[in-house]
Amino acid sequence: KLLLGKQDGDLLLLAGKADYVKPLKKNAGFEAGIKSSYVKADNDVRFFNYINEQWVTDSTTSNHFIYSENINAAYLNIKKEWKKWSTQLGLRTEQTLAEGNQLISGETFDRHYLQVFPTAFLDYKINDKHGLNLNLGRRIDRPAYQQMNPFRELIDASTYAEGNPFLKPQLTYNTALSYTYNQEFFATFNYSLTSDNITDVLLQDNQNQLTVQTVVNLNKLNYFSFDLNYSKKLTKWWTTNSSILAYYGLYAGTIRNVAINQGTPTFYLNTNNSFTLSKVVSMECSFLYSHNSLDGITTIQPFY
Repeated sequence: KLLLGKQDGDLLLLAGKADYVKPLKKNAGFEAGIKSSYVKADNDVRFFNYINEQWVTDSTTSNHFIYSENINAAYLNIKKEWKKWSTQLGLRTEQTLAEGNQLISGETFDRHYLQVFPTAFLDYKINDKHGLNLNLGRRIDRPAYQQMNPFRELIDASTYAEGNPFLKPQLTYNTALSYTYNQEFFATFNYSLTSDNITDVLLQDNQNQLTVQTVVNLNKLNYFSFDLNYSKKLTKWWTTNSSILAYYGLYAGTIRNVAINQGTPTFYLNTNNSFTLSKVVSMECSFLYSHNSLDGITTIQPFY
């Protein structure tokens, strides 16, 4: 079987922004700004089969997707410092105008929405060695343009990878509480709730005996983590930066009419060490270990 592929794409990116910073009295400050961006992506993916000495368009694998996106944003931040306290409050508003058109299948979407993203930071300096930090906020993570590109990459005769043009941004509520000792030891507890979590998946097409590697939105991700980090120059010749991260992610949603509600506790260990052996010779030694973990519906075996 002979297969011919022609995959063309154009990407236009335009952006502009303006910021304003105003120092205020009594260790306070004010910041504000606006930003606007425009993106247009035109991806034309064509495949042809050689039948009866002619190249015939394969409509089951061809795709022509046009996507445009206009984001208008404005933000303001207010910060203030006292003897032992410092705080910052922020608010960002984004207007999103997005349109997608699958020319071959006729599928379209039109998304117009307004989103608000508040943030709050609070620092407390207990004394010269001990400190606390509280961080609250809401953020948006948009899919990369490559993740939305229907460009089809053939991996082998029965497997291919492609983007998902209908992928939506993921929204996250996040909170983190941190403790610092002597700017050497850091301990952080984090919790976040993400909706429309962007997840890599492998999907099977049993009818055509194909496997598709793509990206989908999973309804919800509850994420808990506890991170310990130690960074110090132990001797004149030895400096270390070591950390251990314990975390648990609970994924919930539906993929191809299959309900998903699963998670597994795991941990990640990493240490980087540098040694000064002489004025002209130095050495580095690093080690990492990642325990058995779960990413969406994919189980990742331990590795080191």
